[in-house]
Amino acid sequence: MQLCRQMLDGIDTLIRRWMFDPKKNHPLMDLFNQIIVTQMTASEHPSSMAGRAEIIIDAQYLPSEKDEFALGGLVKREIEEHVRNVCQADPYLRQHPARVEWILDADCTEIPADSPFVSIFQQAVETANLLLALLVLKRKEQSRTPKRA
Repeated sequence: MQLCRQMLDGIDTLIRRWMFDPKKNHPLMDLFNQIIVTQMTASEHPSSMAGRAEIIIDAQYLPSEKDEFALGGLVKREIEEHVRNVCQADPYLRQHPARVEWILDADCTEIPADSPFVSIFQQAVETANLLLALLVLKRKEQSRTPKRA
């Protein structure tokens, strides 16, 4: 379990780096890209020490971080390198490094602000009386847009 905690600490370190990395933050999103631990499995029985552990994560990335195949290969490599570095810091993990297996790569996309879809969506939001949330988003966008003289 101690080694599992070390890996979780390593993930937390990478998350803190992403908080302040401009390429991990979208100007219209409040939250930065994150690595979210979604599942953990360790030990086989309450009275035994864990012989292995599994940490399952959800790693988020923006369209600007897509690789040459329009997927998350760049972010995957970043995470894999970080896991290797965490393993190098521990004598046991250096000899028995953690293995990273990718289950899913859900590609992300971004719609340009001037797309007809955006104005149609805005009209639907207004029709559904969700205008307040839309106005908050619009104000955020306007505060990030340079003003013309």
